[in-house]
Amino acid sequence: MRPTISSNRRRAIFAVALLVTLLFQAPLSFACGPFSIEAVFTFTKHPEYPLQKFAAGEIGIARPSYARSYLYVAYRYFNGGNFNPADQQALVDLWKDRLENRGTSGEENWIQPWLTARKQIFPGTPPTIDVYRRREKPNDYDSYLNCHQGAFENAIATLGNRAQAFGLDNPALKQWVEAQDQVFANCSDGQRIPDALPADADGGLRSDRDYQIASANFYAGNFDLAKSQFEGIAVQAKSPWRTTAPYLVARTLIRKASLGPAETKEASLRQAEDRLNKILQTPELSSTHDAARRLLNITRIRLHPEDKLRELGLLLASKSGLTI
Repeated sequence: MRPTISSNRRRAIFAVALLVTLLFQAPLSFACGPFSIEAVFTFTKHPEYPLQKFAAGEIGIARPSYARSYLYVAYRYFNGGNFNPADQQALVDLWKDRLENRGTSGEENWIQPWLTARKQIFPGTPPTIDVYRRREKPNDYDSYLNCHQGAFENAIATLGNRAQAFGLDNPALKQWVEAQDQVFANCSDGQRIPDALPADADGGLRSDRDYQIASANFYAGNFDLAKSQFEGIAVQAKSPWRTTAPYLVARTLIRKASLGPAETKEASLRQAEDRLNKILQTPELSSTHDAARRLLNITRIRLHPEDKLRELGLLLASKSGLTI
């Protein structure tokens, strides 16, 4: 016959077991974040995840504390507008960059393809390229992105075209790559300007070298010289860079406005605005029209902030896409 346990004794045993559990339990610990011990039911700075739903119009309750980019999207949908799939993806990418502190440059992804293409000509250890250059002002330790992604993509495309035309073992192609190394060396510091080719050199090679010299001066901060050199290229009827050069003149003026003397800022911006408007009015320069429009927006924001603010307000109230 089994002994029975009274209800009082059972309660006592449970009480002792509970006391032991409380006294000897493992200390409270956290795994990798988040470290909040409170449930989060709403966000104050951004909508709930996934952000793709918000970008697609599933707004829910838009809190006034959301960052402006989210309020912009909510306003567009509440006003009867929408965003196409490409715009939605651009919005999500922007939000992820900000929330994850990813940055937008990804310069290692720009440089490596160029270095890989360069190895076809020089298989050895490639040069080190840093795309950021320090501002040349006393006691100013700020740096800026000097060589953008397009410069490396352009170099890769040009190398491929010239290799097809001349052959990988042609000395002229090796000289082009060596000059391009000098161009990119200016991305971070110094004054490394390729030498001009002699007058009796092949016309196409001289056109390439003229472009490399102007680009090197641009990256080295010699803006007035680079501007005059790009202007010279623009009037060379046989230069493959003739249609690109007018846009680069405007870029040089804007770079000068940003980094040059303060007293020349407004004049440089006004010249850039004039050049960009002329590009957009010239059908022969259509290959640079999209880039010129983007640059013109930047220029107008700096020169005419109130007019641009009014334009952006009208865009916000419209029901069309994101294009400015």
